[in-house]
This record gives sequence, C-alpha cells and structure tokens, in this order.
Amino acid sequence: MEFLKQCLFSPVEGVVTIDGRPSSDAIIKKKYSWGNKKETKETETKTDINGSFEFDASYSSSVFTSLFPHEPLITQYIYIEHNQKSYLGWRYEKGSYDIGAETGKSPIKLICDLMWEEQFHNDDNPLRRYLGICRVLE
Repeated sequence: MEFLKQCLFSPVEGVVTIDGRPSSDAIIKKKYSWGNKKETKETETKTDINGSFEFDASYSSSVFTSLFPHEPLITQYIYIEHNQKSYLGWRYEKGSYDIGAETGKSPIKLICDLMWEEQFHNDDNPLRRYLGICRVLE
C-alpha cells in the first residue's frame, strides 16, 4: 500500500576525490538504521572513472509508523573505503520521512575528498547538521 511507503534515505549523487583528483574504484557503502522499526539496511557501489557514485532512495513501510503519531528516528551513514582505509563520509539523524529532508532538496549532492578531515557541517541549522568528510553541494 502506497500510503505506508516512507523515505528513510533520499537519493544520493556524489563524487569522491583525493586532493581534488577523481578517485575511481572506491567502495561506497550507504547504511541506515530505522530505530522505530529496528530495521537496518546496507547497500554498496563503486565510484566510476570520474569518482562519481549514486544511490537510489531507500524506502520502507510500517503500519504503525504510518498511522500513529511518533518522531521518526533514522540514522544514516555513508562510508568510503579506499586503499584499505575507511572514511566516514556522512552521518545524519533524519527526523522525517520526507524525501529531501536531509538537505532541503533531492537528490543529496555530495563532494567527498579523502584529504578532508571529518567534521560537523551546518552548525547553524541543527535540523540539517551532519558529520563526515563529505560536503553538500548547493
């Protein structure tokens, strides 16, 4: 049933670089944990010759969360693996089932340079604050 469908992770388009140069064949893992339903899912892809990657939106459903008031609790991660090292690209606490809620638009567009340090971004907007080496492209 369509009304039960809830967006747990909006679509993602990104580019991985090393010091500004595209990084091909990096493994990108997208993971989410939906606390309201105790559901965890992970998918992975590789960057292409231009360092690009993408993920479709992740949806799930629950009669309880569709019909009863509650606060969504979805923890999202994007990890980047390159040369036997793992980098946290994105960690975000999504509190809505709306597509594009993470950044205010869909898809989420990221640039991730493996030379950048992991840090918090969007400190001025607590609803869109995320942690990682990736940066959202406007």
